[in-house]
Amino acid sequence: MPFIGDLDPAGAIAPTDQIPLDQTNADGTTDTRRAPAALFAEWLIGQVTASIGAPATAYTDAALVTAKAYTDQVGASVASTANGHADAVLASAKSYADGVGGTAAAATSAALVAAKAYADTAIADKATPISSLGPVSTVGADDMVGISQGGADHAIRVEDFLDGQTIDAGTLAAAAADTDRVWVGQGSSTMTAQTFSAIWTWMKAKLPGYRRPVVEIAANITLDGSLHNDAILVCSQPVTLTPAFVNMGSGFACSVINVSGGAVTFAAGVVTSSGAQTLATGLGAELRAVSYSGGTLVFASLAGSGAPLTPPGQVTGLTAGVATSGSVALSWQVPVTGGPASGFLVNYRVTSVGGAWTSQSTVSNSLTVSGLAPSTQYDFEVLASNAAGTGPASTIVTGSTVALPTLVPGQVTGLVASGPTASSVSLAWTAPATGGAVATYTVQFRITGAGSWTTAATGVVVTTYLVTSLTAATAYDFQVLAVNVVGNGTGSATANATTLLAVPGLPTALAAGAATGTTMPLTWTAPASGGAVATYTARWSPAGTNTWTVVAGIVGASTTITGLSLSTSYDFEVSAVNAGGSSAWTAAVTAATTSGGNYLLTAGFAPTAGTTWQVNLGGIIVNTNDNSVAGDGSHTVPASVSHAFSLSNSVVPTTGFQGVASQFSNGGHNWWGTYMTAPATPGNYYIWAVAKDAGANVVATLCLPTAFTVTA
Repeated sequence: MPFIGDLDPAGAIAPTDQIPLDQTNADGTTDTRRAPAALFAEWLIGQVTASIGAPATAYTDAALVTAKAYTDQVGASVASTANGHADAVLASAKSYADGVGGTAAAATSAALVAAKAYADTAIADKATPISSLGPVSTVGADDMVGISQGGADHAIRVEDFLDGQTIDAGTLAAAAADTDRVWVGQGSSTMTAQTFSAIWTWMKAKLPGYRRPVVEIAANITLDGSLHNDAILVCSQPVTLTPAFVNMGSGFACSVINVSGGAVTFAAGVVTSSGAQTLATGLGAELRAVSYSGGTLVFASLAGSGAPLTPPGQVTGLTAGVATSGSVALSWQVPVTGGPASGFLVNYRVTSVGGAWTSQSTVSNSLTVSGLAPSTQYDFEVLASNAAGTGPASTIVTGSTVALPTLVPGQVTGLVASGPTASSVSLAWTAPATGGAVATYTVQFRITGAGSWTTAATGVVVTTYLVTSLTAATAYDFQVLAVNVVGNGTGSATANATTLLAVPGLPTALAAGAATGTTMPLTWTAPASGGAVATYTARWSPAGTNTWTVVAGIVGASTTITGLSLSTSYDFEVSAVNAGGSSAWTAAVTAATTSGGNYLLTAGFAPTAGTTWQVNLGGIIVNTNDNSVAGDGSHTVPASVSHAFSLSNSVVPTTGFQGVASQFSNGGHNWWGTYMTAPATPGNYYIWAVAKDAGANVVATLCLPTAFTVTA
């Protein structure tokens, strides 16, 4: 007898086909074959006579019960799937019934109608319109969104909605192109797309309207990137510009224009194209700060420094101003032609005599010519000069000194002392309205209550003066006397001022103590120099960002900074303060906050090391112990634990978490469990557990030490 493997393969099955069978019939005969239709009727459906309606009905009733039970288990979100399953069950029942005769088919057809109606009703009853659901106001990474994929309904986590891509984890784009797009909100919060080409067109339209900032410089300054970068510095006084690379930064650039009557000086640290450290009046310079392999450089390219120097042109606008019995004040405009002027020669002579000139020199565009005779008219001329020579003389102007006074000046009035510092006080007054003409003023001071006066200055020709070299925190009296050749006028009424405390010195030994998740204790040592400290000011910034938050009014040499973020590094600095001002900031101390609790994750039940899975395989069980029970050390219970696959065993993942793990107790441990799905891409993966606190801060992490293999 042949084995079944020796038989020729059959074609499609038909109702008239015969199947071998060893069976004794009711009449005593033994069958050795049976048609498939009869076999299905007697064995699969239970028919043994031609009256087969009842058994067929019983079978289809059972099918209906199965369909009903299935549809009761489904909701609106899987309605289409339930409908499909019900149809499949009913169709199978019908196919069986069709094979055993019309009566069974008729009974089955009626059952099919009833089953289909029931399934449709169950599905409709389970459906819930989305408009009837409660709204939410925020969206979290682990929230679920419904999605239809391949004709079936599914849900996807919000974090994975864009294939798990956040801006920091996204695949790097290729070189930018005009057709690239970015999101924009245009007149509303609705997001629309805009191409780089359109953005560049908008920028080009704006560029012609851009104007560089103009900053007037009337006093000596230290260059600062936040104030002077990309600016046009117009120097209206012969000032000094001092570089400070730490404040300027590599790439700093500004333009300098000297419109003052004297030279603008570039302090040490500026390298110039001409080798000279001065910028003559009427000239400009382009200044750059750069960092390169050789170090740092502040470079000034002086206008015209590469061309041969020529003598200055003619001085214009010469004017004679205020005169005394022995002096005449002059002012003029610098030449606008020829080379830059580095100095001026002022010539004068008695008008009635003429002849040879007497000269005085200056680097400014004004000068008070002194040593003149009373009641005399003089001729004046000015010549500009530089290293290449002297330019032509200006037009001659005349000015006369006044007659010698016959009376001493009257009393100075309106004396005011203001603007005290630790070592100086500013004075201002009004010239006498009576007595002889004033030639100069004498300024005097004394400690309040003392008997004698100390002369701060003589020969002052203006009505203001800054008294310096005073003692800090001391009360002073001040007076001013008008002077001429006849003598001194009566001293002014006394003005009073008290100098400020000296600015404190620099605090030392700044140190950070034992941090918590949100606080950082600081201590330091009081300054060993300078004035007495009134209070301290501390400031802090996320490490390396220079975005400072200031805490002022600290009494004593310690404080605790609060309001910090968990597991974050910060820079801390301190300054000492009193009425005289603030010291410099200490060097920064960098320290990090803690994770904010006593958290610890260890491995619980995990797949066997070296396990291999196919891509997208589900049901991978992973449990993690948070060690919060007493036997595990009573560590802090986290607010959540999530699990994720990662190709790295050293970099904590920030995306790809497979929901929030379920928390449960078992075997004297507190577990967090997840049924994980293998990644969709083959590779060697590690499983991570990441714990977070109630503020969504990462407080503990765990990486299972062995990689798992995912295959296609």
